[in-house]
Amino acid sequence: MNHLDQLESESIYILREAFNRIEKLAMLRSLGKDSNTMVWLAKKAFFGHVPFPVVHVDTGKKFPEMYAFRSRYAAQWNLNLIVRPCPPVEEVDATLPPAARSAARKTLGLRNVLQEFGFQGVIAGIRRDEESIRAKERVFSPRGADGAWNLKDQPPEFWNQFNSDVPPGTHLRIHPLLHWTEIDIWRYPLPAEAEGALGYAVEYFAALSWTFVLSLKVFFAKGFDVIHACNPPDLFFLIGTSSSCSAGSSCSTTTTPTRSSTKPSSAGATFSGARCACSSA
Repeated sequence: MNHLDQLESESIYILREAFNRIEKLAMLRSLGKDSNTMVWLAKKAFFGHVPFPVVHVDTGKKFPEMYAFRSRYAAQWNLNLIVRPCPPVEEVDATLPPAARSAARKTLGLRNVLQEFGFQGVIAGIRRDEESIRAKERVFSPRGADGAWNLKDQPPEFWNQFNSDVPPGTHLRIHPLLHWTEIDIWRYPLPAEAEGALGYAVEYFAALSWTFVLSLKVFFAKGFDVIHACNPPDLFFLIGTSSSCSAGSSCSTTTTPTRSSTKPSSAGATFSGARCACSSA
């Protein structure tokens, strides 16, 4: 597991924790690189389906191609997309500098969305490396009734244990990318999805091939007695058979089907379509 795999696994854990704990949850999407990475991570966390609404608080200043991109992937990924406009700039404090006035439009727009839908948690794509004040953020970050963040009243987060209890009228901001850097975002690969029978065959072969490569790395580094393969299990017995023949011993292979629950527990294993776990001896 490399650095990006570890980041991905932690983000998936955070998304599942939020989904399990917060009844009315939504994800913010600005159409930028961070929010697109978040949507992709949510698809991986919930087996190809994003189980909560995706909200775009629209400034009205995006390029036409970005709106086309939003519509295309909302349909292709079957997203529950909610689009709400930011208030006009005339409703924002005129004494603010232009940049702050533009940011205030987004804040007011998000506040209107929270009031309209009553979301108790909002997933946002901020990172600690963006600015110094965000380095003090929490993964599950409470917000007051007015949406304000109290720097001096932040809950501790030890061993990935998050506090999701907030008073009525307030909400949580969940930050699954908080531990990422901008370089990580650019380096994180977004593999193309399979389309049609040929695309599925290519994706399946790639998954099987990389699982075989991983098994070889473990075999030559430590050796193993058991390969436990998950989703899809159909042909993973071939990897176990080849390993058994190479080792000249009785190496067993077990397969486990994907859980069918629509709300997977974060305490369980991390399931991805192209992953397997090898138990070393």
